[in-house]
Amino acid sequence: MALHRGDAALAQKRFLRVLETAGDVGWEERVWRVRRRMGEVALAVGDHAKAVKDLTAAWDRATDYQDMDQIVGISAPLTRALLAVGETGRARQVVEVALPHAQRQHLGAHVEELCALQPLTLGGDRCG
Repeated sequence: MALHRGDAALAQKRFLRVLETAGDVGWEERVWRVRRRMGEVALAVGDHAKAVKDLTAAWDRATDYQDMDQIVGISAPLTRALLAVGETGRARQVVEVALPHAQRQHLGAHVEELCALQPLTLGGDRCG
């Protein structure tokens, strides 16, 4: 894939093409999953505003459908993007929603990542 070759712009173009096609045929679930991936790519290349936009769209869709597994998966990248643009309060809310579910489901990697991000959402600069 283009992203593995370091071509983030090409990866974004391909995601946009899939997103447009998916929307035309009504594949709503695919659309928001693509938005999530686009947000992750934007975060990886430092486009934090775009990452917040795309990841928030995916988060909103997942919360509308109460899809807690997707919420947990989206939470860490969304939290990092929100922190990067200075939206600490929103970042804290994301962690507060996702962390308890990750803990209940014994999702170790997600719990670890969210626990590492939580102090940053509280104004700290290191893990507790």
